[in-house]
Amino acid sequence: MTHASLPVSTEYLFARVHGMRAKAFYGPALKELANVDGLEQLSHILQSHGIVSDNGADFAKTLQCRELDILDRIQSQLPAPLGNFYHAFMARVFYRNIKTLLRFRYFKKNEETIRSLIVPLPFGAELDLDRIFHAESMEDFIDELHLDEETPGVEECIQRLSKTKDIIVAESELERLAYARLLAAARRLPHAIREPAVSLVREEIDIQNICMLMRNIRTTHWSIERMALLWLADGEALSEKLLTALTQCQSVSEAVEGLPYTYRKTIELVMGEDLPSLEHTVWSISYAHAKKLHRSSGDIRLPMVAFPFLLHFEGIDLGRVHECIRFGLKPQETTELLFGLN
Repeated sequence: MTHASLPVSTEYLFARVHGMRAKAFYGPALKELANVDGLEQLSHILQSHGIVSDNGADFAKTLQCRELDILDRIQSQLPAPLGNFYHAFMARVFYRNIKTLLRFRYFKKNEETIRSLIVPLPFGAELDLDRIFHAESMEDFIDELHLDEETPGVEECIQRLSKTKDIIVAESELERLAYARLLAAARRLPHAIREPAVSLVREEIDIQNICMLMRNIRTTHWSIERMALLWLADGEALSEKLLTALTQCQSVSEAVEGLPYTYRKTIELVMGEDLPSLEHTVWSISYAHAKKLHRSSGDIRLPMVAFPFLLHFEGIDLGRVHECIRFGLKPQETTELLFGLN
Protein backbone atom coordinates (compact mmCIF):
# COMPACT_ATOMS: atom_id res chain seq x y z
CA MET A 1 0.00 0.00 0.00
CA THR A 2 1.17 3.55 -0.70
CA HIS A 3 -0.35 6.66 0.75
CA ALA A 4 0.40 10.34 1.11
CA SER A 5 1.65 11.19 4.57
CA LEU A 6 1.05 14.51 6.20
CA PRO A 7 4.08 16.69 6.97
CA VAL A 8 4.27 15.68 10.62
CA SER A 9 7.62 15.48 12.38
CA THR A 10 8.92 12.21 13.77
CA GLU A 11 9.42 13.92 17.12
CA TYR A 12 5.73 14.88 17.28
CA LEU A 13 4.59 11.33 16.45
CA PHE A 14 7.06 9.91 18.96
CA ALA A 15 5.58 12.16 21.65
CA ARG A 16 2.04 11.28 20.60
CA VAL A 17 2.64 7.52 20.73
CA HIS A 18 4.32 7.84 24.12
CA GLY A 19 1.38 9.89 25.33
CA MET A 20 -1.07 7.22 24.21
CA ARG A 21 0.98 4.51 25.88
CA ALA A 22 1.13 6.52 29.11
CA LYS A 23 -2.68 6.63 29.18
CA ALA A 24 -3.08 2.95 28.33
CA PHE A 25 -4.33 0.29 30.70
CA TYR A 26 -1.26 -1.54 31.96
CA GLY A 27 0.56 -1.76 35.28
CA PRO A 28 -1.32 -0.15 38.22
CA ALA A 29 -4.12 1.16 35.97
CA LEU A 30 -4.83 -2.34 34.69
CA LYS A 31 -4.62 -3.87 38.15
CA GLU A 32 -7.13 -1.31 39.42
CA LEU A 33 -9.43 -2.18 36.55
CA ALA A 34 -9.24 -5.89 37.38
CA ASN A 35 -10.41 -5.12 40.92
CA VAL A 36 -13.55 -3.11 40.05
CA ASP A 37 -16.86 -4.12 41.55
CA GLY A 38 -18.97 -5.33 38.65
CA LEU A 39 -19.56 -4.52 34.99
CA GLU A 40 -21.33 -1.24 35.71
CA GLN A 41 -18.28 0.24 37.40
CA LEU A 42 -16.03 -1.18 34.68
CA SER A 43 -18.22 0.40 32.01
CA HIS A 44 -18.09 3.78 33.77
CA ILE A 45 -14.26 3.72 33.92
CA LEU A 46 -13.89 2.63 30.32
CA GLN A 47 -16.33 5.25 29.07
CA SER A 48 -14.23 7.93 30.75
CA HIS A 49 -11.45 6.73 28.43
CA GLY A 50 -13.69 6.78 25.37
CA ILE A 51 -14.37 3.02 25.31
CA VAL A 52 -18.05 2.09 25.17
CA SER A 53 -18.66 -1.14 27.06
CA ASP A 54 -21.77 -3.26 27.39
CA ASN A 55 -22.57 -6.68 28.78
CA GLY A 56 -22.68 -8.43 25.41
CA ALA A 57 -20.20 -10.30 23.29
CA ASP A 58 -19.85 -7.26 21.01
CA PHE A 59 -17.31 -5.76 23.42
CA ALA A 60 -14.54 -7.79 21.75
CA LYS A 61 -15.53 -6.23 18.44
CA THR A 62 -15.60 -2.78 20.05
CA LEU A 63 -12.00 -3.28 21.21
CA GLN A 64 -10.87 -4.38 17.76
CA CYS A 65 -12.53 -1.38 16.14
CA ARG A 66 -10.85 0.88 18.69
CA GLU A 67 -7.46 -0.65 17.89
CA LEU A 68 -7.99 -0.13 14.16
CA ASP A 69 -9.16 3.45 14.64
CA ILE A 70 -6.13 4.39 16.73
CA LEU A 71 -3.66 2.77 14.34
CA ASP A 72 -5.35 4.29 11.31
CA ARG A 73 -5.12 7.80 12.76
CA ILE A 74 -1.42 7.36 13.46
CA GLN A 75 -0.74 5.68 10.14
CA SER A 76 -2.15 8.60 8.17
CA GLN A 77 0.70 10.76 9.49
CA LEU A 78 3.55 8.29 9.11
CA PRO A 79 6.09 8.18 6.27
CA ALA A 80 5.31 5.45 3.76
CA PRO A 81 7.48 2.52 4.98
CA LEU A 82 6.31 2.76 8.60
CA GLY A 83 2.78 3.62 7.50
CA ASN A 84 2.75 0.51 5.32
CA PHE A 85 3.88 -1.54 8.31
CA TYR A 86 0.91 -0.23 10.30
CA HIS A 87 -1.37 -0.97 7.36
CA ALA A 88 -0.13 -4.58 7.19
CA PHE A 89 -0.62 -4.93 10.95
CA MET A 90 -4.22 -3.74 10.63
CA ALA A 91 -4.79 -5.99 7.61
CA ARG A 92 -4.53 -9.02 9.88
CA VAL A 93 -8.15 -8.30 10.74
CA PHE A 94 -9.01 -8.72 7.06
CA TYR A 95 -7.69 -12.28 7.11
CA ARG A 96 -9.59 -13.01 10.34
CA ASN A 97 -12.75 -11.76 8.65
CA ILE A 98 -12.14 -14.13 5.74
CA LYS A 99 -11.75 -17.03 8.18
CA THR A 100 -15.05 -16.12 9.83
CA LEU A 101 -16.87 -15.90 6.50
CA LEU A 102 -15.47 -19.24 5.36
CA ARG A 103 -16.68 -20.86 8.56
CA PHE A 104 -20.14 -19.47 7.82
CA ARG A 105 -20.08 -20.83 4.29
CA TYR A 106 -18.93 -24.31 5.24
CA PHE A 107 -20.61 -24.75 8.61
CA LYS A 108 -23.74 -22.66 8.06
CA LYS A 109 -23.36 -20.64 11.23
CA ASN A 110 -26.09 -18.21 12.26
CA GLU A 111 -25.95 -15.07 10.11
CA GLU A 112 -26.40 -12.69 13.04
CA THR A 113 -23.58 -14.36 14.93
CA ILE A 114 -21.30 -13.93 11.93
CA ARG A 115 -22.32 -10.27 11.51
CA SER A 116 -21.31 -9.61 15.11
CA LEU A 117 -17.86 -11.08 14.46
CA ILE A 118 -16.98 -9.24 11.25
CA VAL A 119 -14.85 -6.21 12.07
CA PRO A 120 -15.07 -3.28 9.61
CA LEU A 121 -11.72 -2.06 8.31
CA PRO A 122 -10.81 1.62 7.87
CA PHE A 123 -9.60 0.89 4.33
CA GLY A 124 -10.70 -1.13 1.33
CA ALA A 125 -14.18 -1.79 -0.01
CA GLU A 126 -16.91 -2.41 2.54
CA LEU A 127 -18.15 -5.99 2.59
CA ASP A 128 -21.78 -6.51 1.62
CA LEU A 129 -22.57 -9.32 4.05
CA ASP A 130 -26.03 -9.99 2.62
CA ARG A 131 -24.54 -10.66 -0.82
CA ILE A 132 -21.74 -12.76 0.70
CA PHE A 133 -24.17 -14.82 2.76
CA HIS A 134 -26.35 -15.55 -0.25
CA ALA A 135 -23.65 -16.06 -2.89
CA GLU A 136 -24.61 -19.22 -4.74
CA SER A 137 -21.29 -20.10 -6.33
CA MET A 138 -17.73 -19.96 -5.03
CA GLU A 139 -16.92 -17.47 -7.77
CA ASP A 140 -19.69 -15.14 -6.58
CA PHE A 141 -18.47 -15.52 -3.00
CA ILE A 142 -14.90 -14.62 -3.98
CA ASP A 143 -16.06 -11.65 -6.08
CA GLU A 144 -17.83 -10.15 -3.06
CA LEU A 145 -14.60 -10.19 -1.02
CA HIS A 146 -13.05 -7.49 -3.27
CA LEU A 147 -9.62 -9.14 -3.34
CA ASP A 148 -6.85 -7.12 -4.98
CA GLU A 149 -3.09 -7.00 -5.51
CA GLU A 150 -2.57 -6.50 -1.77
CA THR A 151 -4.14 -9.88 -0.96
CA PRO A 152 -2.24 -12.39 -3.13
CA GLY A 153 -2.91 -16.03 -2.39
CA VAL A 154 -6.31 -15.57 -0.76
CA GLU A 155 -8.37 -16.55 -3.81
CA GLU A 156 -6.19 -19.62 -4.39
CA CYS A 157 -6.61 -20.60 -0.73
CA ILE A 158 -10.40 -20.38 -0.98
CA GLN A 159 -10.43 -22.33 -4.24
CA ARG A 160 -8.41 -25.10 -2.61
CA LEU A 161 -10.80 -25.14 0.32
CA SER A 162 -13.73 -25.63 -2.06
CA LYS A 163 -12.08 -28.89 -3.13
CA THR A 164 -10.57 -30.17 0.13
CA LYS A 165 -13.25 -28.90 2.56
CA ASP A 166 -10.42 -28.73 5.13
CA ILE A 167 -11.13 -25.49 7.00
CA ILE A 168 -8.26 -26.01 9.48
CA VAL A 169 -5.66 -26.07 6.71
CA ALA A 170 -7.32 -23.09 4.99
CA GLU A 171 -7.21 -21.05 8.20
CA SER A 172 -3.51 -21.82 8.62
CA GLU A 173 -2.91 -20.76 5.02
CA LEU A 174 -4.66 -17.44 5.66
CA GLU A 175 -2.63 -16.94 8.84
CA ARG A 176 0.51 -17.65 6.84
CA LEU A 177 -0.49 -15.04 4.26
CA ALA A 178 -1.20 -12.44 6.95
CA TYR A 179 2.22 -12.93 8.54
CA ALA A 180 3.96 -12.96 5.16
CA ARG A 181 2.39 -9.58 4.40
CA LEU A 182 3.40 -8.11 7.76
CA LEU A 183 6.91 -9.53 7.51
CA ALA A 184 7.35 -8.12 4.01
CA ALA A 185 6.33 -4.68 5.30
CA ALA A 186 8.78 -5.01 8.21
CA ARG A 187 11.60 -5.88 5.80
CA ARG A 188 10.94 -2.68 3.85
CA LEU A 189 11.41 -0.44 6.87
CA PRO A 190 14.48 1.83 7.16
CA HIS A 191 17.63 0.00 8.15
CA ALA A 192 17.76 1.42 11.69
CA ILE A 193 14.40 -0.08 12.69
CA ARG A 194 14.09 -2.96 10.23
CA GLU A 195 15.69 -5.74 12.24
CA PRO A 196 13.76 -5.06 15.49
CA ALA A 197 10.47 -5.02 13.55
CA VAL A 198 11.33 -8.21 11.67
CA SER A 199 12.31 -9.89 14.93
CA LEU A 200 8.98 -8.99 16.57
CA VAL A 201 7.02 -10.48 13.69
CA ARG A 202 9.13 -13.62 13.35
CA GLU A 203 8.94 -14.19 17.11
CA GLU A 204 5.13 -14.11 16.86
CA ILE A 205 5.34 -16.76 14.14
CA ASP A 206 7.42 -18.93 16.48
CA ILE A 207 4.87 -18.43 19.25
CA GLN A 208 1.98 -19.41 16.98
CA ASN A 209 3.85 -22.58 16.05
CA ILE A 210 4.70 -23.39 19.69
CA CYS A 211 1.04 -23.03 20.64
CA MET A 212 0.01 -25.32 17.77
CA LEU A 213 2.66 -27.83 18.86
CA MET A 214 1.45 -27.88 22.48
CA ARG A 215 -2.22 -28.15 21.42
CA ASN A 216 -1.37 -31.06 19.16
CA ILE A 217 0.49 -32.93 21.88
CA ARG A 218 -2.22 -32.28 24.48
CA THR A 219 -5.43 -32.54 22.43
CA THR A 220 -5.50 -33.05 18.64
CA HIS A 221 -2.73 -35.63 18.10
CA TRP A 222 -2.49 -34.98 14.36
CA SER A 223 0.12 -36.69 12.20
CA ILE A 224 3.44 -35.19 11.16
CA GLU A 225 2.10 -34.93 7.62
CA ARG A 226 -0.96 -32.96 8.68
CA MET A 227 1.01 -30.67 10.98
CA ALA A 228 3.34 -29.92 8.06
CA LEU A 229 0.33 -28.29 6.37
CA LEU A 230 -0.32 -26.08 9.40
CA TRP A 231 3.09 -24.70 10.42
CA LEU A 232 3.64 -21.00 9.77
CA ALA A 233 6.78 -20.24 7.77
CA ASP A 234 9.72 -17.93 8.50
CA GLY A 235 9.84 -17.97 12.29
CA GLU A 236 12.73 -16.55 14.26
CA ALA A 237 14.19 -19.70 15.80
CA LEU A 238 12.00 -22.67 14.89
CA SER A 239 12.63 -24.34 11.54
CA GLU A 240 10.11 -26.70 9.98
CA LYS A 241 12.66 -29.49 10.47
CA LEU A 242 12.76 -28.82 14.23
CA LEU A 243 8.96 -28.53 14.44
CA THR A 244 8.61 -31.85 12.62
CA ALA A 245 10.95 -33.49 15.13
CA LEU A 246 9.09 -31.98 18.10
CA THR A 247 5.75 -33.21 16.73
CA GLN A 248 6.90 -36.74 17.60
CA CYS A 249 7.25 -35.88 21.31
CA GLN A 250 4.89 -37.69 23.67
CA SER A 251 4.51 -34.84 26.17
CA VAL A 252 4.71 -31.06 26.32
CA SER A 253 7.66 -31.29 28.72
CA GLU A 254 9.58 -33.42 26.22
CA ALA A 255 8.82 -30.96 23.43
CA VAL A 256 9.81 -27.96 25.54
CA GLU A 257 13.20 -29.58 26.19
CA GLY A 258 13.82 -29.39 22.46
CA LEU A 259 12.92 -25.71 22.10
CA PRO A 260 15.53 -22.96 21.84
CA TYR A 261 16.53 -21.62 25.25
CA THR A 262 14.81 -18.26 24.75
CA TYR A 263 11.44 -20.07 24.78
CA ARG A 264 12.32 -23.03 26.97
CA LYS A 265 13.41 -20.93 29.96
CA THR A 266 10.00 -19.24 30.14
CA ILE A 267 7.75 -22.24 29.50
CA GLU A 268 9.61 -24.46 31.99
CA LEU A 269 8.38 -22.22 34.80
CA VAL A 270 4.73 -23.21 34.17
CA MET A 271 5.15 -26.70 32.76
CA GLY A 272 2.40 -28.23 34.89
CA GLU A 273 -0.26 -25.66 34.02
CA ASP A 274 -3.27 -26.18 31.76
CA LEU A 275 -3.05 -25.42 28.05
CA PRO A 276 -4.52 -21.86 28.16
CA SER A 277 -2.04 -20.92 30.89
CA LEU A 278 0.85 -22.34 28.89
CA GLU A 279 -0.21 -20.39 25.80
CA HIS A 280 -0.60 -17.20 27.84
CA THR A 281 2.94 -17.66 29.16
CA VAL A 282 4.34 -18.16 25.66
CA TRP A 283 2.59 -15.02 24.38
CA SER A 284 3.96 -13.07 27.34
CA ILE A 285 7.35 -13.40 25.62
CA SER A 286 6.05 -11.30 22.73
CA TYR A 287 4.56 -8.73 25.11
CA ALA A 288 7.84 -8.39 27.02
CA HIS A 289 9.74 -7.98 23.75
CA ALA A 290 7.41 -5.22 22.52
CA LYS A 291 7.52 -3.46 25.89
CA LYS A 292 11.32 -3.52 25.92
CA LEU A 293 11.44 -2.15 22.38
CA HIS A 294 8.99 0.62 23.25
CA ARG A 295 11.27 1.71 26.11
CA SER A 296 14.38 1.58 23.93
CA SER A 297 16.69 4.55 24.12
CA GLY A 298 17.84 4.03 20.53
CA ASP A 299 16.11 5.30 17.39
CA ILE A 300 12.98 7.23 18.37
CA ARG A 301 11.01 5.32 15.70
CA LEU A 302 11.39 2.06 17.62
CA PRO A 303 8.52 2.85 20.04
CA MET A 304 6.31 3.38 16.98
CA VAL A 305 7.25 -0.10 15.75
CA ALA A 306 6.32 -1.63 19.10
CA PHE A 307 3.14 0.40 19.64
CA PRO A 308 0.72 -1.68 17.48
CA PHE A 309 1.76 -4.84 19.34
CA LEU A 310 1.31 -3.23 22.76
CA LEU A 311 -2.05 -1.77 21.72
CA HIS A 312 -3.19 -5.22 20.63
CA PHE A 313 -2.15 -6.75 23.96
CA GLU A 314 -4.00 -3.97 25.78
CA GLY A 315 -7.14 -4.91 23.86
CA ILE A 316 -6.71 -8.56 24.85
CA ASP A 317 -6.31 -7.54 28.51
CA LEU A 318 -9.40 -5.31 28.48
CA GLY A 319 -11.42 -8.10 26.91
CA ARG A 320 -10.24 -10.55 29.55
CA VAL A 321 -11.04 -8.18 32.40
CA HIS A 322 -14.54 -7.73 30.97
CA GLU A 323 -15.09 -11.48 30.60
CA CYS A 324 -13.68 -12.33 34.03
CA ILE A 325 -15.96 -9.82 35.76
CA ARG A 326 -18.88 -10.96 33.63
CA PHE A 327 -18.40 -14.57 34.75
CA GLY A 328 -17.64 -13.76 38.38
CA LEU A 329 -13.95 -14.60 38.61
CA LYS A 330 -12.02 -13.24 41.56
CA PRO A 331 -9.56 -10.38 40.95
CA GLN A 332 -6.61 -12.67 41.70
CA GLU A 333 -7.80 -15.11 39.04
CA THR A 334 -8.23 -12.23 36.59
CA THR A 335 -4.77 -10.75 37.10
CA GLU A 336 -3.14 -14.08 36.28
CA LEU A 337 -4.58 -13.80 32.77
CA LEU A 338 -3.30 -10.30 31.98
CA PHE A 339 -0.19 -9.39 30.00
CA GLY A 340 0.06 -5.79 31.14
CA LEU A 341 0.88 -6.66 34.75
CA ASN A 342 4.18 -8.28 33.79
